[in-house]
Amino acid sequence: MIATGTRQDVLARDDWRSVLRGAVVLGQAPNMHHRKLRSRGGPDTASNLVTLSGSGTTLDHGWVHHGSNITVATKAGLIVNSWHNPLAIPVWLWSKGWCLLDDDGFAWPLEDQDPAPEGLPS
Repeated sequence: MIATGTRQDVLARDDWRSVLRGAVVLGQAPNMHHRKLRSRGGPDTASNLVTLSGSGTTLDHGWVHHGSNITVATKAGLIVNSWHNPLAIPVWLWSKGWCLLDDDGFAWPLEDQDPAPEGLPS
């Protein structure tokens, strides 16, 4: 179970919006997505969590987990392989571009910003 403080840090970092398309999740039951999936040993840390609308099968959270989107989601850092540390893998955030996430709940934009991966929904 994700600690309340960690959940609040992630929601604040993500501005109470889904990091994929910017949908407001305030007033909803915001969903925390594990970048390194729990089934792959992913921890409940701020660097491994992002806010997504929907559940694991609906809206943005469902999009990330849908079979044909997993490759794009991985390129965007929304899914991290089991052998990687989420602290070291940049993620594309709709509002900030490419960032590294830390365990204190901050997103650090990368200096050199490549475009978003092709295939992300808008």
